[in-house]
Amino acid sequence: MMQIYIDNNSMNHSFQDISLFQEKWNEELESINLQNRYISFVEIDGEVYYDNYELAIEQMFDRIQCVKVSTVSAEEHLTNLIASIKEYNILFVKGTRSISEYFYGEMNEQQWEQFRLFMEGLDWLYKSLEFALLLIKQTDKFHVCEESLRVSLSLIKPHIVELERALAEQDYVTVGDLMQYEIEPVFQQLFSNPVN
Repeated sequence: MMQIYIDNNSMNHSFQDISLFQEKWNEELESINLQNRYISFVEIDGEVYYDNYELAIEQMFDRIQCVKVSTVSAEEHLTNLIASIKEYNILFVKGTRSISEYFYGEMNEQQWEQFRLFMEGLDWLYKSLEFALLLIKQTDKFHVCEESLRVSLSLIKPHIVELERALAEQDYVTVGDLMQYEIEPVFQQLFSNPVN
């Protein structure tokens, strides 16, 4: 029998049936949204999930004992998101150059895996920048970096489209060039202005 806690408050329901759980889950998500709060993470029997937690709950429903949902305000979420973007961006920029160089020769399986991770990182950064701009509007915080985020998004979008086209056409030199000379510089400049 599953117990659910949202910010350490029990939902006062035990769930044996997934359809009843989904109904209550959707009600709770709506309540969280109405309070202008966001899910920070979901802990399922001690394992923390930052995404894909609904799929994990569905797949393990019969075995789950306890689900704990931790929420944060929009302002807290924005602060955490900006810090995560800044931290990840440093690693992303460092890795872009070395991964781009693979495309000027024959790539092995490990190099393709690194490129796959690069693409996941690019997708995460893009979506995170979009969400950060939304939260900036909601919270009236971090306006000092708003223009930098907006410009970066507008610059990176056509490069992503071109990168996908070059991959589809197996034009690997263009892929390397785009990564090194177009995408990397955008992210190098991402936080060129100080963030308050």
